[in-house]
Amino acid sequence: DVQGDAALCRSIQLVADEAGLKDLSAQLAGLLATRDGTRPAQPSRFPTPTLSPRHGFKVDPALVYALTRLESNFDAGAISGAGAHGLMQIMPVTAGFVTGSAGRYAAFPALLHNAAVNLEIGQLYVLYLAHLTEQRGDVHHVPGGDLVRMLASYNAGPTAIARQDAANDCGDDPLLFIESLPSTETRDYVHRALTYLWIYADRLGMPTPSLEALARDEWPSFAAERDLAGHRFHTVH
Repeated sequence: DVQGDAALCRSIQLVADEAGLKDLSAQLAGLLATRDGTRPAQPSRFPTPTLSPRHGFKVDPALVYALTRLESNFDAGAISGAGAHGLMQIMPVTAGFVTGSAGRYAAFPALLHNAAVNLEIGQLYVLYLAHLTEQRGDVHHVPGGDLVRMLASYNAGPTAIARQDAANDCGDDPLLFIESLPSTETRDYVHRALTYLWIYADRLGMPTPSLEALARDEWPSFAAERDLAGHRFHTVH
């Protein structure tokens, strides 16, 4: 958990600061301050309601909690201005695509407000995006998929991130890739998604393979997040 990986978290915070990733650095500094007791914990900001996806967790539960907190703040009835629905803010056309039920969710978008269904479809979309990052032969290849590009794609869409890959060569530097994202919104999204992932890993008592990878200056593998799907965890209320 993050408490056990405080040294790694500090390393990432310092590297992020040096690389100019001020938002990520500030969020990690806040996380560390909470862990070492210099800042009071704010569990109300990161609640752990019971999440029960239909057919269970297909990826790291901490990742599902992080994305749900970031997308809807656990509001199953949420609808965005763009027409995304539910806990993980799924577009009806996306739901139809990943489930193979074209038109069903466009005709009945209220189905996406069923929490169990939304969480299942959201995970299917996450798996699809991760698969796309693994298939791109013209960019840095991460076996099992790339967590950073997956998170960016969840916010901006896979086409936008593919264009970003074609326009920029970030080599083996995942933090440089984040900093080079042209959209301020997407940069902030990735910063917060990673931070929330580590916060929820700490709250649920889960490992943090992405934190360890970034501390080694490696691209975080999505496969490591998928492997945690069946990991036992506990919620803190």
